[in-house]
Amino acid sequence: MKTKFNNHLFFLFALLCLVVFFQSNAQEYNFIRYERNQIAQFKLGKNGALQYFLKGLKELENDVNRKVNIVHIGDSHVQADVLSGKIRELFQKDERFDNGGRGFIFPYPVAQTNNPVNYQVTYTGYWQGLKSVSRNIYTKWGLSAISSQTFDVRSTITVNPNVGNTNYTISRIKIFYPVFDQNSFNVSLDIDPKELLSTYLSRSGFVEYQFKNPQSEVKIIFNKNSSLQNHFLLQGISLENDSAGVLYHAIGINGATVPTYFRCEDFEKHLTVLQPDLVIVSLGANDTHVYRFNTEEYKNNLQYLVYEIRKAAPQASILLTTPADSYLWRRKPNPNNEKARQEILALAEEMNLAVWDFYEIMGGFRSIDKWVQHSLAAKDKLHFASKGYTLQGELLFDALNRAYKEYENAK
Repeated sequence: MKTKFNNHLFFLFALLCLVVFFQSNAQEYNFIRYERNQIAQFKLGKNGALQYFLKGLKELENDVNRKVNIVHIGDSHVQADVLSGKIRELFQKDERFDNGGRGFIFPYPVAQTNNPVNYQVTYTGYWQGLKSVSRNIYTKWGLSAISSQTFDVRSTITVNPNVGNTNYTISRIKIFYPVFDQNSFNVSLDIDPKELLSTYLSRSGFVEYQFKNPQSEVKIIFNKNSSLQNHFLLQGISLENDSAGVLYHAIGINGATVPTYFRCEDFEKHLTVLQPDLVIVSLGANDTHVYRFNTEEYKNNLQYLVYEIRKAAPQASILLTTPADSYLWRRKPNPNNEKARQEILALAEEMNLAVWDFYEIMGGFRSIDKWVQHSLAAKDKLHFASKGYTLQGELLFDALNRAYKEYENAK
């Protein structure tokens, strides 16, 4: 009896330790408003703004053979793909939803800018990066808001999406470029022709190669059969498999504002190709990084972007995220983020959009100070540390998961 009594004491002590651990873990960042970590939908239940997306998740859970496409559009917070990469990982490792492939990427090194660490890019030849945030240049941009151009037909690009703990097979690849430009090099792959199942040139601005056997990496090469062909302009790449699951396309460019995407002539065309179930828009950090912030202009720009998204994907759910708290040029707290937040909430109610209010969740005005103190944000008080972006990804996934459970329980 004594031994049994001692075992009970040990069990109760262990249970108490676990409770204390989880409580202390939850209190680690007491400035974060975890209770507000939810998606705001102005129409609830089966008629909510996320209905189309959540219906797709339910079909995946019920073993329907389909993709659920998420397209996340943003700025430097998205280009690095730490935040979005964490959400992708959590969705694709969730047995309810599964891995639908790597999705849309841009090989940023060929544009001389930072690349996500979760895929590797190597290249040969000279490439000229063309960013739509640069007002003094113009080219034909697509969904990625960045292009890269080469005039050397011997140039190559190799992409390997399997870095670290990622596991992506490639059953097909789409290469986005202006396909009807008679001055463009022909694009092909450095692969045994016997491995190619089909080739399809689309009027939507891409060529697709389908493989007989899944590939772990791809090497893009070029050739010419006319003296007129003198360049190639790359707009993006999509790496896909043939499995059902979530496909999370992260599209961001350093310094982007909402109007950055208005310069992208093929934006609508490429977005249609990706067939999004959900489009997440995370723009505002750069729009608000000014001394004189025009709230009406910001709202009008965001509204126009929503119109463009709905033209490309009429059924897709749209989720707006509010910009994080920040400082203006490291010198003083930025009051414009709260103003942008108010415009986002107003627009969402008017247009039946969903909102993830990260500004409030992170702690509101001057909360960036706490994030810096806890090594979650950079000292510029504008960007975040890897740990901070990872935390944001976890929070947004949890909020989407909560919305999904509420959808399941709705009558």
